Amino acid sequence: MERINRIVYCAVFAFLFVHQSNAQGLKDVVGGNAKDLNLRTVTFGPYLEAEKGRYFLLEIGLEAQIKKLKLNASTAQGISFGLNYDFKSANFGYDVGYWIRPKIIGFTFGGNLGFRSDLSSTSSFGIAPTIGYKFWFLHAQAGFYFWTVKPSIMNTNTIFFSLKFAPVYAKKRSLKKGSQSIFN
Repeated sequence: MERINRIVYCAVFAFLFVHQSNAQGLKDVVGGNAKDLNLRTVTFGPYLEAEKGRYFLLEIGLEAQIKKLKLNASTAQGISFGLNYDFKSANFGYDVGYWIRPKIIGFTFGGNLGFRSDLSSTSSFGIAPTIGYKFWFLHAQAGFYFWTVKPSIMNTNTIFFSLKFAPVYAKKRSLKKGSQSIFN
C-alpha cells in the first residue's frame, strides 16, 4: 500500500511539473534538449571569518557567489575581499580569494592572495591554495600560504584553518535556454 502511495505521489508531481513547464513555455525541459536550460543565481553580502594557525586572525569582508544550476551538472563559485587583523602580533592585512565547487555536494577548491604588514617596517605578499567544504552560510577551509618574507619574521600563519560565516542575501536570478533569456 505504501508503495502505491509513492507511485501516485510521483505521478502527480510529474504531471504538475509537465503542466507547469508547458504553461511557462518551457516544453524542452521535459521533451527536448534539457541540457540547454540554465538557472544562474548571483548573491553577495558581507562575511566574518576566523582563521587559526599559529596565530589567530579575524577577517571582515564582502563575498559574491555565482551558482549555475543545470539538470546534469551544477557549479558554484565565489569571489571575496576582506580585511583582517591579528590581535596577538598586531599584523594588519587583506585577502582576495576565489573558490569553486564543481558539484552540488562536494569540496571547494580555490586560492587566496594575501598581504600582511606590521604597519612599521615588515610586509609580505603571499599565495595560498585552499580546499574546503561549504554548507549553508558556513565555509570551512584549510590552506598553506607561500610568503615572500619568512613567516617567523612576519609573525603570520603558514598553515591555516578558517571558518567563514557569509550570510549572502542580495540575489539576482536568470533562466536561459541556450542564448535566449526566459526571465531575469
